[in-house]
This record gives sequence, structure tokens and C-alpha cells, in this order.
Amino acid sequence: MITIVKKIGTTMIFHGRLKRMLRRFALSHAQKEGKTEGICSDTIIEKQKIESLHEDGRVVFVDGSWVLADTIIYCTGYSYAFPFLDTKGIVAVDDDRVGPLYEHTFPPSLAPSLSFVGIPRKIIGFPFFESQAIWIAQLLSGRKTLPSFHEMMQSIEDFYQSRDAAGIPKHHTHDIADFEGNACLPLQYCDKYLDNFGFPHLEEWRKELILSGIGNDAQVNLETYRDAWMTMSCCKWLFRALISPNPFNPHLNIFPSSKVTCKRRKVDL
Repeated sequence: MITIVKKIGTTMIFHGRLKRMLRRFALSHAQKEGKTEGICSDTIIEKQKIESLHEDGRVVFVDGSWVLADTIIYCTGYSYAFPFLDTKGIVAVDDDRVGPLYEHTFPPSLAPSLSFVGIPRKIIGFPFFESQAIWIAQLLSGRKTLPSFHEMMQSIEDFYQSRDAAGIPKHHTHDIADFEGNACLPLQYCDKYLDNFGFPHLEEWRKELILSGIGNDAQVNLETYRDAWMTMSCCKWLFRALISPNPFNPHLNIFPSSKVTCKRRKVDL
């Protein structure tokens, strides 16, 4: 038996891989009841948080139940650290809150000369990081400007207060969304970033494709969901991705326009 101590938001793919290799393991987490519906099976046992560990191999949970474990794997995430960066205390890490950062990116005192890409968690990574990079490039080129120092600081303070009022711990400051609650929030936040420099939002079909990748398929069948990705439906989505313009650079089409026309006639999308 292996016991996994899981942080909220840990990927389901990891569980799927373990399920292929192990006969049985316990999944310990702090999520609310019902949040992991569809994950558990004869292989995966869902458990509450760990209360104590014992020398005889028993892992006791807060509800009084226990299992005998050979190994414990801690999937508890990571912490931010910038040992190479000396900002004279202007930017600090306090309980996994990197700040102060305007929109999780710009320290008001040092922006736009210093910016941080990739701080937010529970986000749709690459579309969002590209949005950050475009905004930074627009600022450094002088095409766009940031709000004043005081406006940015006020925005940061308002954001911190809203998180406190919602009962969100400081170490979850940079968690954009709860994928098990509202998976659309990361894409909405990406659109908000695109609004900062007047770029078009991601197309709805792209959003649907992204959300389908983090949807219920992986939770319903952890063992086989990745083997079924080349269905006809997925092939159509893939083809649309190949022939559609890049929303950030419409000149980056994979196929020349003449070939696109030919392909579109052959495939019913």
C-alpha cells in the first residue's frame, strides 16, 4: 500500500500512472467531500487528512480510520524562491505570496523593468504565459503603459482584501481558480490579460478544446482516457487548430492558404 498526501489541484494524470503500476493506494487530501467523485476505484482508496504516522507502518487519518503503508508520497506542491534576485526587499516571498505584484506580474516600484512570468497557479499555462509575455513586450516597447504606482498598489491591496474576505489563505494568493469548481476562470483571466493590450480573446472552440483536456474524462477513467485521444472528434479539433490563425499572430498558420482551402473541402468540421 502506498499513501499519497495530495495538495488541492494536484494533477489526476499522476494518479493514473500510479494506478497502472500499483495494486492499491490511498489518496489523502483536504478537499471537501464529493470533490473527487469519479477518482476512486478498487485501486484507489480516498481518505481524509493524515492525523499521525506510526513505526509499525500505520497511517491514521483524522476520521480514525487507518491503513498500512509501505511508502508515503507527498504531492504537496512547491514554494516560491528567488535566491538569485536581490530587490533590496522591494519584492518578497511571504508564505508563498510573492509581492507586491500587480496582476501577479509587475512590482509597482520596479515595473516595467522587472516582471515575473509564470507566478500564477491553477491556470491554463501556455496561453496565459503568452499573454503575459505580450503585455510585457508592449510595455517595454512603449506601446502601452501601466497605471500609476499608487493605482497599482491600490489594486494589489484590494485584491489581498478580497482574498482575505473570501477566507483564502495567504499561501493560495496566486491560485487563479479551482479546476474542480470553475475550470473556466483561468481562461477568463487569460482574456482579461489580453484586454490589457487590446488583443482578441481566445476563440471559443479553443477554450472548449482546452477545457476538454482537464475535464471529466481523466477522472472517470484514469487508466484509459489518454489512449482514446485520437477519436474522430479529437481529430477534427486538431485539424481546426492546425488551420486556424494564431490569435496572437495571424500570420503563423501551419498550412499555406491554398492548402487550407483544399483541406477544408475534404473535412466536415
